[in-house]
Amino acid sequence: MNSDQITKLFNRIAGKQLTEQDKTTLLEWLPKAPIGIVYGERAVAITGDINDVIIITGDNNIVYKGPDAEAIRAIVDEITITRRPRSLLSRTDFGARVEHNCLTGFQAPLVGRQTLLLKIETLFSNGTNLIVLHGSGGVRKTRLLLELANIVPENVHLWYIRTEAESIEWEINNLDPNVHYVLVIDDAHRFSHMSQIRELLVNPQMVERVTILLVTRTVFKDSVVNKLSPPINIKLADVDVQPLSNAEIDEILRNGPFLLVSEDVRNAILIIAEGNPLFAGIA
Repeated sequence: MNSDQITKLFNRIAGKQLTEQDKTTLLEWLPKAPIGIVYGERAVAITGDINDVIIITGDNNIVYKGPDAEAIRAIVDEITITRRPRSLLSRTDFGARVEHNCLTGFQAPLVGRQTLLLKIETLFSNGTNLIVLHGSGGVRKTRLLLELANIVPENVHLWYIRTEAESIEWEINNLDPNVHYVLVIDDAHRFSHMSQIRELLVNPQMVERVTILLVTRTVFKDSVVNKLSPPINIKLADVDVQPLSNAEIDEILRNGPFLLVSEDVRNAILIIAEGNPLFAGIA
């Protein structure tokens, strides 16, 4: 793209006349050189390599001259964010990911967890800042997470943070301080950006607007909390996910997708499972 084409393109952005072809052009152009993006209070600068430097401002006249730097900021954010995997997942996206990676699937009904869900629902509603949900492997902690959309308060935004995200700094910086959020991190012991999460808990604008739900195995619980190092004045709650009773495991086995009719077979599985739904499903 030459300077004249760039100027016309960003004029269309400022005039809110951006076309699909313009977006395609940006997607093709931005990755061609190392791109650095710098924001000022009223300006956006995009730099390529030493021979191809482009600066767009809201109130100067280098390449783009116009009043609407925010329009350019928004489109650059939108374009560049598409170049890496999303860090915040909806309930639908999270469900698709965990279903794909699960050994036995999550088609079985949720059994024996109504009291836990009620406790979590109460914590969501009473201003708790940090919830640590923990249990042994296979007790279906992730299955509980799929039910959260049914218990978050009205007007609260629920997001699942991708555990292997390269960074969540952009997403955190762009959370709306006027909106309440529940942010869920499954397998929190594998999450590498606790310092970025901590920023929400020390930010006076956000701490009362966010609930962080960390999910991990009990053996990792203390190390996960220590890694986050939450401020001492926040509201923190512990939720322990215990194994199910034999009656509850039996109920799972009698219903879909297992539909085991034989009581002898079910009793043999109960001995193997020891209250662990994953072990029961595998057996």
